[in-house]
Amino acid sequence: MRLFKFFLLLLFFICSIVFFVQNMEILAKPLALQFDPMPTFINPDAAATGSFLAWKSTAVPLYLVIVLTFVVGVLFSCAYFLLERMRYAYLLVGKKRNIRILEKEMAKLKAELEKTQSLADKNAERAAVAEATVAEAAAAPAVEAKVPAEGESAQS
Repeated sequence: MRLFKFFLLLLFFICSIVFFVQNMEILAKPLALQFDPMPTFINPDAAATGSFLAWKSTAVPLYLVIVLTFVVGVLFSCAYFLLERMRYAYLLVGKKRNIRILEKEMAKLKAELEKTQSLADKNAERAAVAEATVAEAAAAPAVEAKVPAEGESAQS
């Protein structure tokens, strides 16, 4: 993909050079730009006195205007993408920090789960031993204890 972008940019650059070479006569003509935010149809007196906001450039070749416009566009595009990259880098740092926090919490919860499972296993073993003891006691022959009556002594 990177190689494709490089060749595409190279093709654009070569086509631009061919365009400028083939149209040098037309592109070398001077061009004077002007800007007046208060044109004469809004303020008819401005044509005679001149508006204080009016601006007029010196005559420059058309190719210079085209090249400068292209350069300004490239600079604005680079600034925009640089700001976007910085924003995404900031978001990435925040997401990585969040991941670290969640991984620590997950490790803590796993340790608690293992502790709980080991306690559950011990309780299950104790319950099994208790059930076995109860089963043995139930299976053993019953021994009757002789309780002396009221008038009898315990020694006889």
